[in-house]
Amino acid sequence: MFEVMELTKLGESPKLYRPVVVEPSPYGWCVLKRRPRGGQDEFGHLVSEPDEVILQDRPIGTSIGNGIPFMRWWDVFDRLNPSAGARLYGRTPEAQKFNNDQDPDEREIDDTQPINIRCSGDGGNLKAFYLETQTATHIQLVAFDYLYPVDAEGKDFYSHPWLFTFPSAINSAGQVTKVANGINVFFPQIERKETGLWIRKSEVIMLSKKPEYWGIEDVMGQWV
Repeated sequence: MFEVMELTKLGESPKLYRPVVVEPSPYGWCVLKRRPRGGQDEFGHLVSEPDEVILQDRPIGTSIGNGIPFMRWWDVFDRLNPSAGARLYGRTPEAQKFNNDQDPDEREIDDTQPINIRCSGDGGNLKAFYLETQTATHIQLVAFDYLYPVDAEGKDFYSHPWLFTFPSAINSAGQVTKVANGINVFFPQIERKETGLWIRKSEVIMLSKKPEYWGIEDVMGQWV
């Protein structure tokens, strides 16, 4: 450890200080870009769609990664979404969150059966990524290991927004709204640890530092 000497007046003894060592953060920070989408209904009104962003389980190509087992995470999901409306919406096909192999006429995900959450994120959400593993085209996002929902204890979107996703909807004009007529619904961001969770650099806006705060109003911005 180096000792730093303070400059003193002639005749005074120098004072020694232990330098403050600031470890560099292993993370970089980014926001997932938005992509206007959706068409018009039969009356010519703009239709909004969930602003899903493709994530991958390897830093290659552009296709969506394999679904990630979600069965262990229903208790966390219910804790994140105390309202019955949010819990119901999150389980429906309209949320576009789960690879649902059930009967297409079944309106609610049966969470007693094995189900995979889609390998995806949502526009406007803040994410942390590992600086050391980035490639020329991809970054690896920080996420929960799907095997250990206990790691999410004491955490939620408001305390650790980069570990959760808040979905919203967008139309072809770029207007952003909450899903399902104004519902706040949250999902944990999970991964298979052996493969990681990746996104193309072209799908994010890089930030120079970690924001002091990132809330719903920030997610709802125009991040294009």
